[in-house]
Amino acid sequence: MTHEVRGKMLITQTENPKGTIEYRECMVPPSFTNDSRPIYPEIARLAEIEGRVFVRVLIDEQGRAVKAEIVKRVPADTAVFDKAAIDYIMSGHFKAAEQNGKNVKIWMTIPVKFELQDKRISPGQGVSEKEMVR
Repeated sequence: MTHEVRGKMLITQTENPKGTIEYRECMVPPSFTNDSRPIYPEIARLAEIEGRVFVRVLIDEQGRAVKAEIVKRVPADTAVFDKAAIDYIMSGHFKAAEQNGKNVKIWMTIPVKFELQDKRISPGQGVSEKEMVR
């Protein structure tokens, strides 16, 4: 592990066993955009399950997502959103991080929220108005 001070920022650099350098902070952090929304798994929609998935993604020097992994789920026992969250992240667009004027490979953690748009059942969705009053 090495430490470097640049201005007021302390940069911590570590190298994992696979040789990937991870920057805890960098001068210009990576950015993520995706114009679409994650696909809500049908089984979760039917069961009215909501949640968040935190995806850790490796972004290379060209701004490409190389690989992704789940680091946290809320609720913790709900893995139903994992595939949809990873697909959403991997289909997004990234801008590479910069350190000392050069693009660098870096890990970034992105939260993906799965929230039902309308939790109320309205007429025409399989429940009569009479049943809704109960």
